[in-house]
Amino acid sequence: ISNSYHRDICSVCDNAVGERIEHTDRGDGSCSVCAGVIGPSEGIQYVLTSFSSSDEKQYMLLKYEGSLKNVIVPSEHEGIPVVSIGDRAFIGNKEMESLILPDTVSQIRYEAFSGCSSLKTVRLPKSVSRIYGKAFKDCTSLSELDLGDSLTLIDDSAFSGCTALERVTMPSTLSKIGEKAFYGCSSISEIELGEKIEYISENTFNGCTSLSRVIIPLSVTEIREDAFLNCDSIGVVIYRGTWSEFYDIRIRNGNEIIRNSPKTFTHASVRFEDTDGTALRVSK
Repeated sequence: ISNSYHRDICSVCDNAVGERIEHTDRGDGSCSVCAGVIGPSEGIQYVLTSFSSSDEKQYMLLKYEGSLKNVIVPSEHEGIPVVSIGDRAFIGNKEMESLILPDTVSQIRYEAFSGCSSLKTVRLPKSVSRIYGKAFKDCTSLSELDLGDSLTLIDDSAFSGCTALERVTMPSTLSKIGEKAFYGCSSISEIELGEKIEYISENTFNGCTSLSRVIIPLSVTEIREDAFLNCDSIGVVIYRGTWSEFYDIRIRNGNEIIRNSPKTFTHASVRFEDTDGTALRVSK
């Protein structure tokens, strides 16, 4: 038994027998097969760094060179916290299918997991506040994403090309989504933006061909060029404000689907439904 593998145990002598088998996390840090506690994965390199004004030592995960399907990043190395995933740390890894990050990590840096085409599930901790550009670009097997409760910034192209991604849970703390952040995510069916988003960047959801429902908060004042281009499946736009407030939004070129789709306006306890793009019906 090790941090990364387990073996069958002989019922007579209690010795490990047979081939090594990779642990399978049941979601609580223990193996669903052997029930053993799973430790951090092997093949990880670190570098000392600092992202704060204090002199406290911190580690960044510099590179992963293992071949495990289920990767667990430890919360500390040599007693020092691991606070970030470095640029291109896992880039192009074809073996990894699941990833668990500790609640000490606050940043996922440039192209950290880009091209990890077998990655299906990611457990992001509440501590993550920023996801850098192209961090998960072309993770074509990633199907579901919970962005935690502390994320404030998603940089350009962070999830572009994640063609299997169907569901994204965006936290209320999120204040900016970069250009092409979800470009070409052709399986996403619904997007709900939080109340701190002030504008939707260029090409953010361009090519999200399965997107059928968009929920826009009152805080949005501008939808920039081509943000929803090639999103022809959008059937309804829900706006967290009034009819007049929606039409104060600066909607740039390439977003005709947002202008023309049927709309539901919600404000306080009254809902206004724009059922055909022009007529309004008021209901409780």
